[in-house]
Amino acid sequence: MFALLFGGIWAFVGWTVALTFGLIGGAPWDDWILDRRGVTAQGRPFEVAETGVSINRRRVYRIRFRFLDQSGASVRAAARSADRQLVEKARLGEPMLVQYDPSSPERVRFEGQHRSLFGAGGLVPFVFALIGTTILAAGIRGSLRRRRLLKYGELSRGRVTAVTNTSTAINRRPVMEVTYEFWSSAGQIRATERHLSPPDVGTEVAVLYDASGPGRSLLAEPGAFR
Repeated sequence: MFALLFGGIWAFVGWTVALTFGLIGGAPWDDWILDRRGVTAQGRPFEVAETGVSINRRRVYRIRFRFLDQSGASVRAAARSADRQLVEKARLGEPMLVQYDPSSPERVRFEGQHRSLFGAGGLVPFVFALIGTTILAAGIRGSLRRRRLLKYGELSRGRVTAVTNTSTAINRRPVMEVTYEFWSSAGQIRATERHLSPPDVGTEVAVLYDASGPGRSLLAEPGAFR
């Protein structure tokens, strides 16, 4: 449940913020592509409009312009900037240098500036989203495994051999790792499971295990079969 809840929240918030950053700020990898293969051209602005976005209390403007690519074809493109001097030049219609991707001329930026408003910082939400997704996936796998064991698992008796602290906590309650041994169709098996309220060492416990893979097991809750 912890993995499902914690991973689900991280994944939802992470992907929501990541997509928002991507839509508003632009993809950070566009700058990496332009760093590697960008070509410089002279752009001639014809429109300046507010975007409704601000960075460090400076308004961001979208500047539309035309430029000639390497083949001599006229390309209409747009880039954003919070540079007041550059915006003023654009309003006056003064030419300015731009960098574009020859394979995709619409991927363009003003020379000396970034195409992505947030730069590499725009990747931070993606990191949180990936972590959350990984935890959520692990929680889903664990939930499905537990469901299968509860439905099809073989019942055995086991005994707790060790209880150790994992150095993690949930709601200020320490998460403990319980090591137990039980007898299966393949012989004696040792397994571990994490608990907030672990049984004491030496306690006899009920164990459900997968007959096709005895290494997959779980401790049955006290009184589950009464």
